Amino acid sequence: MAVRQTGALEQADSPAEAMTDESLSPANELITLLTGFGRRVRDARQKAGMTQEDLAVASGVARSYLSVLERGGRDPRLSTITRLARSMDLQPGDLLEGCLDRGQLD
Repeated sequence: MAVRQTGALEQADSPAEAMTDESLSPANELITLLTGFGRRVRDARQKAGMTQEDLAVASGVARSYLSVLERGGRDPRLSTITRLARSMDLQPGDLLEGCLDRGQLD
């Protein structure tokens, strides 16, 4: 990849070259987001003392879907995020906060 040094920043010669950088890849960012969200849901569920079955019943989300979601294998709708959060007495933003980091609850 051809890279120019511009002060403290490096710039790729083209957008296509920039996309090859792992840290900038939209696909990698999505995987990080979904995995982080799944961890947030799992951590919040466990903190609430709920099993996957408990959360599934309380939220109306299938337990099998919840299982895949917690592993980062689904991209949930906003309505699903809201139902999950409310079932655990949280705000939807509580489940989204920090998803691009490590997905840990405070």
